[in-house]
Amino acid sequence: MPSLAWGDRYVSGNPTIDRQHRLLFDAFDALTQACAAGTNPAAIGHFVDICRDHILTHFNDEEAEMERIGYPAAKLEHHRLAHEQVAEAVLALVVAQNNGEIVTSVQALKAADLMVEHIKHEDAAFIAVARAAWEKTQAPVKAATGKIVEKPAGKPAAKPAKDAKKPAQVAKTSPAKSRKR
Repeated sequence: MPSLAWGDRYVSGNPTIDRQHRLLFDAFDALTQACAAGTNPAAIGHFVDICRDHILTHFNDEEAEMERIGYPAAKLEHHRLAHEQVAEAVLALVVAQNNGEIVTSVQALKAADLMVEHIKHEDAAFIAVARAAWEKTQAPVKAATGKIVEKPAGKPAAKPAKDAKKPAQVAKTSPAKSRKR
């Protein structure tokens, strides 16, 4: 059975979301591979639990990020419904496992496919809005400096504190002198 492979086409630019997406790919890959190999039900149950935990945590974090950036309410509601569809497929695996049924590779692949399609389509729309929101925060910086501050892996650059030392000052201050102040 081919593995679920994370690829650059899934990168959102948001480090938390990307890390979680990679974990989801790894978890669903482990589950589908275990099911295809006929691994014992207890081990498959462990992978099912990991998939459930990762998917629920991820959806919660993603929805919070959508609210934080002001994602349009109607689109957020649509995205939540899409999350519910994927979560239901994963929870069906949990129920099957808890009822003593054997989770098959077909069932695991269905849930994995829903997750991948969600990332490719639903998350792509969200990421476009998130990037636009970040670029909007950079407009004043560009107007003042003519440059856009490089985005650190999807997050807006932090504003330096007013009393922050310049790099040269930091290098000249020894740790011992800093503690005495």
